[in-house]
Amino acid sequence: FKLDKGGLSLAGLDLRNQETDSAGVSAFGGVKAGLEIGCSLDWKPPHNLQRLLPNWQALNELGMWEHNNRSLDDWRTLGAAAFEMEGSAGGGGKADFVFGMRNGNFTFRVAAKLVLGVGGSTKLTFELDSKSLELWIAMLHRALVDNNYETPEWITEEAKNVLGKVGYILATTLLSVGLIAARGQAGIERLYSALTGGQKAGPIAYEIVNASDRGQGEQLARWIQQLTPEALGALLFLLIREPQEFAVEGPRRGRRGGMVQSFNRQQALDFQQIAIANCLGWIVEGVTTGVYGTLCRFSQEAPTPSQYLFAKALICMSETGQPWHDDSSHAYQRRKRDLEFFMERISGTGNREVTIAKGNYRRYVAGLATEVCVTESNR
Repeated sequence: FKLDKGGLSLAGLDLRNQETDSAGVSAFGGVKAGLEIGCSLDWKPPHNLQRLLPNWQALNELGMWEHNNRSLDDWRTLGAAAFEMEGSAGGGGKADFVFGMRNGNFTFRVAAKLVLGVGGSTKLTFELDSKSLELWIAMLHRALVDNNYETPEWITEEAKNVLGKVGYILATTLLSVGLIAARGQAGIERLYSALTGGQKAGPIAYEIVNASDRGQGEQLARWIQQLTPEALGALLFLLIREPQEFAVEGPRRGRRGGMVQSFNRQQALDFQQIAIANCLGWIVEGVTTGVYGTLCRFSQEAPTPSQYLFAKALICMSETGQPWHDDSSHAYQRRKRDLEFFMERISGTGNREVTIAKGNYRRYVAGLATEVCVTESNR
């Protein structure tokens, strides 16, 4: 795979035949439709993806990646399950590929024309290793940035939506990618629904606000920066839900449970407002660090990718993360007002951090917000 200004491209595959001889690809000559062959799909991640991989980078720096200190520069297996040959043998050609879903699992389908020397409509379909999904989240992010958050051709809408939900779960729980993906599509959908319910607004806001105190601030920032518009919209919608009393349990001490802290509605409002400002602040920070491309600026006339992300997140600002109104301009303006109204609410706690967060929020929105992104999307 190659990521550059032209987007994502597939330059070649390293296919290792695990059941026949060492000749590898020669075993595919004359293969007919439906035959399953045990192989692995290996990939060496490009350097320009590494800074977008929060978990991999953190574990690599600690020498803990997969318990054998493997470098991010090494080849790794994306899919080790059997794959299907679809089509018939023939001549050569150019490879194409699609990231999708089948039977609730993530799959990668690649045309075999260039890789294996078989032509026609022959394609190989791999069921992907759940540990590789962080790479796909990073690649989807890069492709969305390159296309002003329009869905790239190489991913199906279903896979994009589910992968976006995985990103949301990662940003709100900081669980491992493999643990989430191992649940399958149905499990991911259930967990996503549980984490977008209004009763979770206070606890999730609390975790966002206190992530830095736990040494997880940078990791959380990276996940927030890579959210799809649908996932960011769902998160912002959650954070403007009516504040409720909630309680959180602190770190466990040996066999004893952690100390339980309870917060009232006014304190919940504080946490939710600070969390909103933090999320938008991380996006603005991403503009300055190249997460959203090389244009380190905001513009009302010529918007940059981060501004498209914010605009489309407002349009998708609902519990499901899907557009909640047919008129995208109306949806954008209404949700922008909803955010502003929520941030203007006063808890009466006198929390100085809230005052700072509100000032930061106004500054962030002044840079990110432009209706030009909406009108261009409607064309």
